[in-house]
Amino acid sequence: MDKNTDHRDPNKRANDYYKHCFGTENYYQYYPDHYLTDGVKEVAENENCFWFVDIICSYQSMNKFKKIKYQKWFLERIKNSEFKVTATNLDDGEIFITQEVPLSDFYFRELVFLKKDNIILLPSED
Repeated sequence: MDKNTDHRDPNKRANDYYKHCFGTENYYQYYPDHYLTDGVKEVAENENCFWFVDIICSYQSMNKFKKIKYQKWFLERIKNSEFKVTATNLDDGEIFITQEVPLSDFYFRELVFLKKDNIILLPSED
């Protein structure tokens, strides 16, 4: 994309850049029991962050995650190329996991995905 028309800013949230994604026309099977929306697929492909989706899916086999149907997953820059992943219960905001990501080339300072039942989506698609 031409730098003159690309309004990406590494100090912004990826969700602000991808706010044009709302609703979804397709669901893409990711793990055997999980699906991605158009928006999540677009973000993961454009920002090379399928690893974030992998982190989300990797926790879902744990009993405490199976019980939480509505989850909010944050990816936030701590400093430079270090990030932290935090998962919360979308119903009450309780934090139930944090994970350090010591090295990533993720462009933006923050990204939020939701997981509702077996679908991973952007908040703007909810």
